[in-house]
Amino acid sequence: MKVMAANIPVNPFAPWLQMGWGFVNKSIVNNTVDVLLDRKEMPEKPEGAIKYMENIYRIRKEIWNV
Repeated sequence: MKVMAANIPVNPFAPWLQMGWGFVNKSIVNNTVDVLLDRKEMPEKPEGAIKYMENIYRIRKEIWNV
Protein backbone atom coordinates (compact mmCIF):
# COMPACT_ATOMS: atom_id res chain seq x y z
CA MET A 1 0.00 0.00 0.00
CA LYS A 2 1.38 3.39 -0.96
CA VAL A 3 0.66 6.34 1.30
CA MET A 4 0.47 9.72 -0.37
CA ALA A 5 1.74 12.72 1.56
CA ALA A 6 -0.22 15.93 1.41
CA ASN A 7 1.88 19.00 0.84
CA ILE A 8 -0.54 21.46 2.33
CA PRO A 9 1.20 24.12 4.41
CA VAL A 10 -0.06 24.38 7.97
CA ASN A 11 -1.48 27.71 9.04
CA PRO A 12 1.02 28.88 11.71
CA PHE A 13 -1.54 31.17 13.35
CA ALA A 14 -4.29 28.57 13.65
CA PRO A 15 -2.95 25.02 13.14
CA TRP A 16 -5.97 23.58 14.98
CA LEU A 17 -8.14 24.54 12.00
CA GLN A 18 -6.42 21.81 10.01
CA MET A 19 -5.27 19.33 12.64
CA GLY A 20 -7.53 19.44 15.69
CA TRP A 21 -6.42 18.85 19.29
CA GLY A 22 -4.87 15.40 18.95
CA PHE A 23 -2.40 15.99 16.14
CA VAL A 24 1.16 14.89 16.95
CA ASN A 25 4.26 15.06 14.81
CA LYS A 26 7.99 15.46 15.36
CA SER A 27 7.74 19.25 15.57
CA ILE A 28 6.16 19.07 19.04
CA VAL A 29 8.08 16.15 20.56
CA ASN A 30 10.69 18.18 22.49
CA ASN A 31 8.12 20.55 23.98
CA THR A 32 5.84 17.63 24.87
CA VAL A 33 8.66 15.80 26.66
CA ASP A 34 9.57 18.99 28.55
CA VAL A 35 5.97 19.38 29.72
CA LEU A 36 5.75 15.72 30.75
CA LEU A 37 9.01 15.98 32.69
CA ASP A 38 7.79 19.18 34.37
CA ARG A 39 10.50 21.30 32.79
CA LYS A 40 7.91 23.57 31.12
CA GLU A 41 4.35 24.67 31.69
CA MET A 42 1.68 23.47 29.30
CA PRO A 43 0.95 26.34 26.87
CA GLU A 44 -2.52 27.86 26.96
CA LYS A 45 -4.76 27.16 23.99
CA PRO A 46 -5.68 30.27 21.98
CA GLU A 47 -9.24 31.51 22.53
CA GLY A 48 -9.99 31.00 18.83
CA ALA A 49 -8.93 27.36 19.07
CA ILE A 50 -11.12 26.77 22.09
CA LYS A 51 -14.19 28.28 20.41
CA TYR A 52 -13.52 26.38 17.19
CA MET A 53 -13.24 22.99 18.91
CA GLU A 54 -16.26 23.66 21.15
CA ASN A 55 -18.31 24.35 18.01
CA ILE A 56 -17.03 21.19 16.35
CA TYR A 57 -18.12 19.14 19.41
CA ARG A 58 -21.50 20.88 19.51
CA ILE A 59 -22.11 20.20 15.82
CA ARG A 60 -21.11 16.54 16.21
CA LYS A 61 -23.53 16.15 19.10
CA GLU A 62 -26.32 17.67 17.03
CA ILE A 63 -25.55 15.48 14.02
CA TRP A 64 -25.24 12.23 15.99
CA ASN A 65 -27.95 13.17 18.51
CA VAL A 66 -25.78 12.12 21.44
